Amino acid sequence: MKKSIIIGCLLLIGISLQAQTNSPYSVKEIILENGLTVWLNEDHTQPLVFGGVAVKAGAKDCPNTGIAHYFEHMMFKGTDKIGTLDYQAEKVYLDQISAKYDELALTSDDAARKQIQKDINELTIKASEYVIPNEFSNLIAENSGTMLNAGTSYDYTCYFNAFQPAYFEQWCALNSERILNPVFRMFQSELETVYEEKNMYADQLGGQLSEKMFERIFKDHPYSFPIVGSTENLKNPKLSDMRKFFEQYYVASNMVLVLCGDFNSTEVEPLIRKYFSRVQTGTAPEYQHVAIDDFNGREDFEMLLPIPIIKMIYMVWHGPTNADSDMEALEVACNILSNENGTGYLNLLVDNGDFMEAEIMPFGLNDAGAIMCVVAPKLAGMSYEKAEQAILAQVKRIKDGDFSEETVEQIKRTMIQNNELEVEDIQMRALTLMNVFTSNQTLDDFAQSSKRINSVTKEDIIRVANKYFTGNYLFGHKSMGNYDVERMEKPGFDPIVPANSTARSEYAKMLDSIPVKEINTRFIDFEKDARTYKLNDNVTLYTTQNPLNGIFSFDIRFGKGVLSDPRLDYVGMYLGQLGTDSLSYKEFNQQLQAIGTTISFSAEDNYSTISVMGPDEYFGEAISVVAQYMSDLKADSKKFSKMISEAKVGSLGFTKDNNSVAQAMLDKIIYGEHSEYLDHMKIKEAKKLKASGLMNAFSELQDSQWNIFYCGRLTDHEVKYFITEKLPIDRASSKGGLYETRPTMQYDKPVVYFFDFKDSKQAQIYSYVKGEPSKKSPLDYATSTLFYNYLCGDMSSLLFQEIREYRSLAYNVGGVYRMPSPAAKDDAGFFLTVMSTQADKTTEAMVTLDSLTRYMPLEEVRMSDALQLTLNDINSDYPSFRDLGKTIYSLKLKGYTEDPNKALLKSAPSVTIKEIGKFHRTNIGGNKEIVYIVVGDKSKIDMDALMRFGEVKELKEEDIYRP
Repeated sequence: MKKSIIIGCLLLIGISLQAQTNSPYSVKEIILENGLTVWLNEDHTQPLVFGGVAVKAGAKDCPNTGIAHYFEHMMFKGTDKIGTLDYQAEKVYLDQISAKYDELALTSDDAARKQIQKDINELTIKASEYVIPNEFSNLIAENSGTMLNAGTSYDYTCYFNAFQPAYFEQWCALNSERILNPVFRMFQSELETVYEEKNMYADQLGGQLSEKMFERIFKDHPYSFPIVGSTENLKNPKLSDMRKFFEQYYVASNMVLVLCGDFNSTEVEPLIRKYFSRVQTGTAPEYQHVAIDDFNGREDFEMLLPIPIIKMIYMVWHGPTNADSDMEALEVACNILSNENGTGYLNLLVDNGDFMEAEIMPFGLNDAGAIMCVVAPKLAGMSYEKAEQAILAQVKRIKDGDFSEETVEQIKRTMIQNNELEVEDIQMRALTLMNVFTSNQTLDDFAQSSKRINSVTKEDIIRVANKYFTGNYLFGHKSMGNYDVERMEKPGFDPIVPANSTARSEYAKMLDSIPVKEINTRFIDFEKDARTYKLNDNVTLYTTQNPLNGIFSFDIRFGKGVLSDPRLDYVGMYLGQLGTDSLSYKEFNQQLQAIGTTISFSAEDNYSTISVMGPDEYFGEAISVVAQYMSDLKADSKKFSKMISEAKVGSLGFTKDNNSVAQAMLDKIIYGEHSEYLDHMKIKEAKKLKASGLMNAFSELQDSQWNIFYCGRLTDHEVKYFITEKLPIDRASSKGGLYETRPTMQYDKPVVYFFDFKDSKQAQIYSYVKGEPSKKSPLDYATSTLFYNYLCGDMSSLLFQEIREYRSLAYNVGGVYRMPSPAAKDDAGFFLTVMSTQADKTTEAMVTLDSLTRYMPLEEVRMSDALQLTLNDINSDYPSFRDLGKTIYSLKLKGYTEDPNKALLKSAPSVTIKEIGKFHRTNIGGNKEIVYIVVGDKSKIDMDALMRFGEVKELKEEDIYRP
């Protein structure tokens, strides 16, 4: 007995120590001699490091010019050492190019501007003789980097990627070097890429509305301008201003280096000091705070959205900044109004049918904040004025203190839990830390965030509610329409194709000389990484330990999905609106909120899942609620009718979003009438559905095979006890649990499927080719993976380089080859590409894409890049602790008996360039027919030119989407 107690105590101590070692809030701070702040957070749960640099320099520091965003793009172009064969020779042309851009900004005559742009193009082509394109991103990949990216916000800019711990020194060398002396090479082509990015945002549903809203909310403040800048300023960039921006803001005291992951802080500190102490010293310009003028009473604002019938309201109050001490209390107040449990005052107005949707949330920036309430009133019987009064009535309840202390405690517990979940992932944790620094907060602010939430009182909530929910607010109401958007024509520049795409700089050679530590690839062990128990013949439990916090996740995955029962597509939407036999919707959700637990339902092709999350201390109570959820939910015909009606109304906006249209077209092209936009929820039987039919589908689902996944801190014995005692596991049978796929389409001639999307600035372009049957051997999988990384894997891939970097024909370009899994019945893979480009570049972009797809050049140097990308992916692929059990199950379902990365790591190095060429000829090139999808404005696209790619067939909404 004593021995058991001692062992138990040791186990608890072990868990406690492990949790402390891996604490997301345990961050070591180092201030380098030059003033650079370094934050180090060790986490050994995954064999990975996520690192980044953030700078307190964003769009507000260069209002409406887009310079901060331009500069972010140019930070990928290299330095005086990276990306060039001879910087001094290249600089001669770069200086002339910079002077020409200054001249362009002062020139208004169209003919003169075209001549200057032509001069810039000629100088850029000459400068490109010395350029090694994309060497920085290539070096990141060569040194184990994945997830390379950057972002610009109003208040800051950040640069980041993941990498293997064995390459820590190489990462430090590269990421410090990039901020010493960045060079603005290949700017003309990158400028076109930024144009494309602005076009992309303009085409997004609600994109222009968001800009108009910010323009009014933050009137006369730099936040009122778009981050990417105005069209006028985009046309008149000045490289001299960009250089000045860099020199002013990119100084060590204005920056933070954040590293989270699998390293030892003491061991890596000398490397960080060696490389990042070189960053330039200096003091960034002191920001002159601009006050935000409050709204003058109730200000009316007409919102243009091209969606018919649906009503929409935005009510906006000015709020606190992101670091203001009022923010936590205000977040609690807003959660009392609307929350994920559906218990908020506005949520209950949705439940009783007054609103179709309702949500309120605060958001803060460094200088200002806002509280935004978005409501879709019911279609009949509720005017905008009535909806406004209904919202204000609920807000008044908060101001009057019409809520209980118990509700406050429950809301706070959920908020704290969400805080914990947000920083579980090392990427999100690193990005959060960057945001903490750039919003002028401290590590103590980061570590005490949950404590601040917990200290909020009812009096605090009433105070902030009365402080911010005043009679001064913006009242936005939807009108049908679009905003006018200035169009940009394609420039007609000659493409810039550097001659040195396979060359290496002296810096790259130096980097090669840094020793690489041994990489111990961590594979998933099907037997050890998740403990597995057969609770009966048809129920399997997978358990994993949570080393970070006391939040459990619990999933019951049933062996049936929408491929075997299309009704399941509706089930999740319906269940989320119901109460039980003994509890109303409100009471049932309050029961969940009381124990800090959430329940949701989702359905995939092959399985359906009940997902539960909450504090481990309430696990037993949570499982009791799950049992209620599974057996006692009460059908409600009125809510069923409401759900169906709202789904139909919601579908009216489908063709107003070009991405949605393109996705639906792609699904139809790949799967024909089995497209999920035509089949799953739209079969004839779905039209006959009744509330009882969905309840039957949910009940029948429970008679299939069960796989249960628990991640938390309870013992396996405790978990098994609660499951076997409280859940109806005896219902489980051997039904389902098979891997099913939808049959893919084979085309015997080239076709271009076109959808006329009026007024869009960009065209969305997809291509599809069905491959040949595969033996599904390890070599087949390795060859397909290397082919993918060779042609379209990342920034170093052939498509990205040739289409975006050299020719500026698209902002977004990529692709994938989908090999069938071992268990798939359909043994043929297929190849997809995706590209978005300015409408008047459509056919030119397609010519390049088509040529590269059909006649892919074979280059040995690019082959080594593809192998490195493959190895990087393998070494970074070990899942998080919450996903281990589910990943093992998914791999088994697909027919794998061990981690497929084992075979891939063994086979990939043996794949030759000849085998890549053979794979391409067999599956994509040769006589294969390519089917294209184009979604764009017909009036801006040369329709006759599209015919060169195949017969053009114009589709309508009913061809791709059946509500």
